[in-house]
Amino acid sequence: MVGYPHIDKIVYDVFDKVMGQVEGGSLVVQKGREGKRRGSESRNQVRDLNICEGLEEALKLAKVPPSSTILVELNSNFFQANVSEPLSAPVEEVSDPSLPVHISHIHLSIQPTIYNSSPPSTPPAQPADGPSTPTAISPPDHIFAYVLYLIDPVHNLEFSTISQGFPTEWLKWQDNEEEVADAVGEWMEDGLRLAVACVAQGYVAKRMGIGEGRRREEKGKDKA
Repeated sequence: MVGYPHIDKIVYDVFDKVMGQVEGGSLVVQKGREGKRRGSESRNQVRDLNICEGLEEALKLAKVPPSSTILVELNSNFFQANVSEPLSAPVEEVSDPSLPVHISHIHLSIQPTIYNSSPPSTPPAQPADGPSTPTAISPPDHIFAYVLYLIDPVHNLEFSTISQGFPTEWLKWQDNEEEVADAVGEWMEDGLRLAVACVAQGYVAKRMGIGEGRRREEKGKDKA
């Protein structure tokens, strides 16, 4: 994406809020190296979302090598040192040598896409003399959304999600319709923010081991 500098701030704000759940947690958000397909830091270039068609294609593009993604560095002494494999990321010592700070480098990719919405189900016919029913609102034929892909290659963790869908007309409105441009832009940012929160919360919860104890207890009961 080109010409959307607010995206980096959205990512930072979301991860900053999520890391607030972790005692001693901090983060650094770095922009990935400029790629031909993405780059949200330019303020003077003509805006271009680099939209693809279809959810499968969007996820495929989101999984490209991380040189064109946003790099997020998370520092915490409360992350589990190992999840699916031994920790191989750098470990720095703080004032208390018994509390090593685990530094995790994760990559977040955001791919805009347009896809076909599911056709609405046909409501049953009402008798001519029966009570009137509200007219069903059909969804638009095409939906715009963001597909997000987060990867921590060291711990072999992957998370993906799709944002709230928006009418494709909004893409034109945010650039050409001054009366609604600001409002539409804010709604789309809110949808992206929530999608980033989904993958960020899932990742941090996994690294903190939330729910792991209960799953181990359930496995133990099954074996017994």
